[in-house]
Amino acid sequence: MEAIENTSVNHWPAARWRVLATTSTTSSIRELSRPYALIGSHRACEIRIRGRNVPPLAYFACCFEESIEAWPLCPIAFPEWGTMNPGRILLVGHDRIRFMHESNPGWDALQSVASDRSKTIELFDATHNFAKNPPRPAQLELAFDWSGKPHARTMNRRVLILGSEHPSTLRLRKVGLAACDQALVGVGETLWRVRLSLSEDDKDCGSLAQKMTLGDPPLRIGKMLLSIRPNEKTKEAAYAKKPNIEQDRDTDTEAGENDNGSPVGDQPNEVAEYADRQHGHLEDNRSNDHTNDRNGPAFSIRSAENKPSEKERHPVKQKPKPELELEPEKLTSDLTDRLMSIDQSKLHRRWGARIALIAIAFLLSATLLTWIIWRLILPTVLDMTQYGTN
Repeated sequence: MEAIENTSVNHWPAARWRVLATTSTTSSIRELSRPYALIGSHRACEIRIRGRNVPPLAYFACCFEESIEAWPLCPIAFPEWGTMNPGRILLVGHDRIRFMHESNPGWDALQSVASDRSKTIELFDATHNFAKNPPRPAQLELAFDWSGKPHARTMNRRVLILGSEHPSTLRLRKVGLAACDQALVGVGETLWRVRLSLSEDDKDCGSLAQKMTLGDPPLRIGKMLLSIRPNEKTKEAAYAKKPNIEQDRDTDTEAGENDNGSPVGDQPNEVAEYADRQHGHLEDNRSNDHTNDRNGPAFSIRSAENKPSEKERHPVKQKPKPELELEPEKLTSDLTDRLMSIDQSKLHRRWGARIALIAIAFLLSATLLTWIIWRLILPTVLDMTQYGTN
């Protein structure tokens, strides 16, 4: 598999990939020169969609050596996220966006059918072994530092959208971030930061990416510093070997301050602590990238300084807490998805009612026309025929 030439530090090694944008009347195919692309109406977007009500940034798409991923950057109707298996379509404005990975068996045949719209779409949607190779997550330990208090987050997926609001997948509030401020892409032991907060002066997305490795100085994003920490697996293993002491348990925190001015990270998250004691680790509120879970993205950050309390080291049996105790971000995402589902159901009902009314009107018109022909026109024609015969 031929990789994209890494002519700049702003690119990671990836396979070749193509994008197909179709409307009701037009279609266009192009091979992307970078392993990432922004989709929207902004002039810096490599996949630029023109039209009314098209957001400046709708999706962030990126390619790896074995898969393609896409993540929404704004609240959008019928969104898609995660691994873009063949057949998955991004709806942006009036355009339908499809991707083709170099591993697609129809890659070489695409040139011969480029003039045939239907065959081109069939090649893009053709099923192949791409879905059998799930992406390997980058096990990077990220450190976020604001107000002199570091917080850690294990990057267990290859793409995280850092921001302050929905639909970002890693949310930090009150630290100067936009709703979707940065895209963090993990490739092996390397982290790539792609800036998503574009201005009117940005004309090319090629200068938006920045490479980070272990040992590099922290990168300032908003009011916080981002850096890569050594993986804590060895530290946890060493701590677990101590007699009568359990493994360190971190608590979930959120960036910013509470009403009395103290960091929110100082306040314990009882739901997260309970889940950690029961299952041995904290779970994300989203499923893996290659699934089609519709719960909506939401994550939290755990404090890197919190140490296990006496209760955590010697846990007391507690009754299971109700499953309805959800984190606020997950509840918000679930509510958003539910409202979108309700809106879609209302739209379908409206269309059904319109079709029913049109069908009823057609039947009434046909019935009236038949009555007029049978009762008025046909007797007149028969009378005229008889009169002519006489």
